[in-house]
Amino acid sequence: MSDTHDSFTKAVEKLKKVARELEPTNEENKEWCNLANEIDNMDVAPELVLKMQPQLLHYDITSKYLPQKWEMPRGGRLLYSDRELLEALKLIIFNSGVKNTLDLIPRELIEAYLHKKENSSKESP
Repeated sequence: MSDTHDSFTKAVEKLKKVARELEPTNEENKEWCNLANEIDNMDVAPELVLKMQPQLLHYDITSKYLPQKWEMPRGGRLLYSDRELLEALKLIIFNSGVKNTLDLIPRELIEAYLHKKENSSKESP
């Protein structure tokens, strides 16, 4: 697990604990309690470590990464946010393997990407 994912998981668990202890004593607290209860019901998706070879999935992982409903609400763009789209793509790459995924991308595009990335990292201090 990466440090970022581990930190996020710990923070969510801490929020869940606070949510369980919060009592709606006034109107302001009711809103906080509702939000805290939503957080308490959240599950943190397990971290997916991409590998060259395909990896098997199970329902729990799939349900955390894929939306329940595939839509194009952003004028021809899938899902409601780029983050949501990238999470679905990562799950697909996890399941199909990095090698198979890269085999789909024309070599010229990979080379252009690497060239651009190398040039941008040389320009950054």
